[in-house]
Amino acid sequence: MSLDSITKITDAEEDVRRLKTEAQTEARRLIERAEEDGRASLVSARADAERESVQLRRELEKKAAAGAVELNSKTLNQCAMIRARAESRLGNAAAIITERIVNG
Repeated sequence: MSLDSITKITDAEEDVRRLKTEAQTEARRLIERAEEDGRASLVSARADAERESVQLRRELEKKAAAGAVELNSKTLNQCAMIRARAESRLGNAAAIITERIVNG
């Protein structure tokens, strides 16, 4: 084999080693970037989920408060109706009690 052939083979082997090292370095850089992007996406997703959770909690609290107001209103109306019926019967009840006491 001639010296020129040996030099070409040696140069080619060195080129292959250099390309392999560059490819490995690029692969590590790409993996690093992908991991960083993944972490950033995770942080963003967590922040989005937290904002959505806060918004849902506010909406549910508003609905619960509206439901409580409506329930309170219905309860007050029912109390007023019961009180009105009781008051309308009070005179009749007093008359019955008086009659029983007097007639014994």
